[in-house]
Amino acid sequence: MSSEGHESSKGERRETLNRRKLFQRLTTRTLALGVVGLAFSLVFLLLWTRPTVSAKTPEILPPLVQVTSVTLEPSQFLVSAQGNVEPKRESDLATEIAGRISERSPNLVRGGFFAKGDILARIDDSDYQVVVDQLEASLALRESERKLAERNLNRRKALADKGVASIAELDTSENQLQVTEAGVREIEAQLKRARLDLDRTKVVAPFSGRVRDVHIEVGEFVGRGASIALVYGTKTAEIRLPISDQDLAYLPFSLGYVYDSSGGTPVEVLLSAQIAGKTVVRTATVDRVEGEIDRRSRMIAVVASLTDPYARTSRGLSAFAPGLFVEGQIKGKELPAVSRLPREALRGEDQVLVLGNDERLHLRKVTVARIDRDEVLIEKGLFAGERVCVSVLEAFTDKMQVRVSALKGKQ
Repeated sequence: MSSEGHESSKGERRETLNRRKLFQRLTTRTLALGVVGLAFSLVFLLLWTRPTVSAKTPEILPPLVQVTSVTLEPSQFLVSAQGNVEPKRESDLATEIAGRISERSPNLVRGGFFAKGDILARIDDSDYQVVVDQLEASLALRESERKLAERNLNRRKALADKGVASIAELDTSENQLQVTEAGVREIEAQLKRARLDLDRTKVVAPFSGRVRDVHIEVGEFVGRGASIALVYGTKTAEIRLPISDQDLAYLPFSLGYVYDSSGGTPVEVLLSAQIAGKTVVRTATVDRVEGEIDRRSRMIAVVASLTDPYARTSRGLSAFAPGLFVEGQIKGKELPAVSRLPREALRGEDQVLVLGNDERLHLRKVTVARIDRDEVLIEKGLFAGERVCVSVLEAFTDKMQVRVSALKGKQ
């Protein structure tokens, strides 16, 4: 093939390739224009067929609140406190003489009970009995000497009346009688002391109680003043109940109060404790209020007195024993008419929102008697049957219009 023919063939292929490219560009532009036209047609159709919306002013509804109905009823304040049972009487029994322990009561053990007048221990009294016997013999001798001196004096007086005895002899007889009488009194005093020492060989319980600890054993020699045992009374127990100064304002007594049985009714305290897995409730009375404020806790101790702490209950449970943890409810002042409201009802320190007949909230000032964790006691400012808002409102104004969703409490 000649060069001219080859060049002619290349030109034809280039021309064919250019025509194909031109056709592809035209096809692409035609499709793009078709898509755009279709989109405009759809948009126009949607705008043409859209629904007509009429403009409305939005309705603003009043806030939805909950209210409670006010009821007035008598109420008594209760002040809660906690403490431990402790004996009211506790004593460290000690010997008053020296000697060897000859006997120990079976009840003289830790936890043992005893009654007033029981002999808890004995000290060997042999030596003390000997001293008593000697002094009784000496007293008999001195009594005999006194009687002889008295008879001699009577004879001297009779002789002196007849003028036979001299005044000096009469004085001597009188002096002899005085000496023998003094000797009798001296022996009587010694004998009284010896009998006391003999009686002190018996360690006697000064009150009814229970043994906390024992310090002696049979055969042990003890000196005067040696500790025998630590005991406490079971007739009455005490419970120290710390309260705050704020709580003291709700009680019918003040700092330094001491109950006087002749001066009025005692303040009751309800005590509850867990004994043998069950709750046992007893009633105590306020005995006194300690006159000092604790420097660390800033609390005031109310001391309650519990009579017969070991008395058995109807369920057979007993033993408000020393060390038992108890919860106390001290009965406080009484108010004739108080309204109890949820804590949420109080606005600020002394205001509530009362719902009027016009369904509007009216801000009212009240007298708050007490604020607890869950409720508030209103003493003055509310009337029975009124409705008080108990909903938490982030913002409110006086005479604000509201809607009521529910009525809590009595209607």
